[in-house]
Amino acid sequence: NQKITILGKSLNAIDLPFLNRDLGWDFMRHYFNHQVLDVSSVVMSMIDMKLIPEECKSGSYLSQFLELGDVGHTALEDAIQTGEIYLKILSLNH
Repeated sequence: NQKITILGKSLNAIDLPFLNRDLGWDFMRHYFNHQVLDVSSVVMSMIDMKLIPEECKSGSYLSQFLELGDVGHTALEDAIQTGEIYLKILSLNH
């Protein structure tokens, strides 16, 4: 039973309900149970720990803070930028 991690922004509010609806609860539970990483939650934790400014709650400000440019306006751009945000966040403490 191989598990795959889903990386995204605001997964609980947006993506997971659609994936559960479209792929079915049994499929999601089998492949993705407890295997999600929500960048929005990571960002909020970093704000709480005072590692990044509170203004980073805004996706636009977060992108500027991480020097990633403008927020994407398509699903593909958003997905790529989510990965870039996560990688940049990992490198902040190094």
